[in-house]
Amino acid sequence: MQINELAATRVRYGYRRIHVLLQREGWQINHKRARRIYRELGLQLRNKTPKRKVKAKLREDRVQPTAPNECWSMDFLSDQLFDGRKVRVLSIVDNFLGYRLHWMSGTVTRGVMLSMRLSVLQGNMAAHSGSE
Repeated sequence: MQINELAATRVRYGYRRIHVLLQREGWQINHKRARRIYRELGLQLRNKTPKRKVKAKLREDRVQPTAPNECWSMDFLSDQLFDGRKVRVLSIVDNFLGYRLHWMSGTVTRGVMLSMRLSVLQGNMAAHSGSE
């Protein structure tokens, strides 16, 4: 069939372009018939696969802490001195008790120092609560 040959040589042509080529060759065919035959032969061009839309995940309501050391919050505050040095302050607060557990300040706060301080603080809290 002529439509198969045209579609095989011109892979990205849709039924409209095939219809124009058929008319140029002298075929008396309307665009609706060209589309139907094109589709029946399985030559329908595939659309690009749509990007997957991820719905926003519904979060569960926050559970209020029921005991001390159950939930902590930490926050970094930063400022700059008159000579250009940066000062950073880390504040760790117990959400149940509402008071500050630790306050760490300095011009340079490295991740290693922070993790060491948190592990020491966690050990101290565990020793005070009697869980270990």
